[in-house]
Amino acid sequence: MSVQYDLDLLLVAPYPAALWEKVVPELALKCRVHTIYLGNLPSVSAMSDYVLSLAPQRFAYAGYCLAAYVGLNIHRHEPQRMAGMAFINGAASTDGATRREIRRQRIEKLQLKLERSVYPEKLYLENAARWLLSPRSSPSEDLLSSAIELLSEIPISHSLSHQKALEDRGDYRSEYVRPNFPQITIGGRDDRVCPPVDVEASVAAGTVTFIEACGHLAPLEKPALVAQYLSTWLADIQSNDQTRGIRYG
Repeated sequence: MSVQYDLDLLLVAPYPAALWEKVVPELALKCRVHTIYLGNLPSVSAMSDYVLSLAPQRFAYAGYCLAAYVGLNIHRHEPQRMAGMAFINGAASTDGATRREIRRQRIEKLQLKLERSVYPEKLYLENAARWLLSPRSSPSEDLLSSAIELLSEIPISHSLSHQKALEDRGDYRSEYVRPNFPQITIGGRDDRVCPPVDVEASVAAGTVTFIEACGHLAPLEKPALVAQYLSTWLADIQSNDQTRGIRYG
């Protein structure tokens, strides 16, 4: 299928490809789309190496949650390969004291769960899905079901690795400020995992777009808006590359 831009887009997340299911069709009209799942990898550095092993020579990078830090780490070490960077439900800063303690407790709970089972139990999945979705109104049955199904695909061992990687991550705020580099951050106004105040404190001024009545699962909750904002960002990348005389292939 022909695409509008000669460009590869990486959609990277600590969740399986189903996260992007309703976003990809629109983006696939614009460019070549690749979804990458950050599985049972021990650190942001290891995740970065894994993404680069799958990536073409130059690409646009859209990272969800933990994958935002992975993108920033890639940009720190190989900036010439990245045509633009997008965050979705993610930020660039480290945990404060309160958040570190919450994460430590979360890791301990996951370790205990892993001793009993490979995958989370049904009640845990439903509670987690409701926590991740916007609390402003009750989610539809389809949306709640999609969120639960998405979370059910992630083994506890993978979730534990993701939390440990977040616990050990560095502060990447300086990496997100780069002149003439297409950047966008898409956040949920009701995101309880990565709240707007944390996002605004850690990324470049003027690059943040918050979606109303949206929690931590923006690609599931508001796929049309996520696709729209990413499409505009891709157009900015295309324009920037044309200005700089950059060609792919």
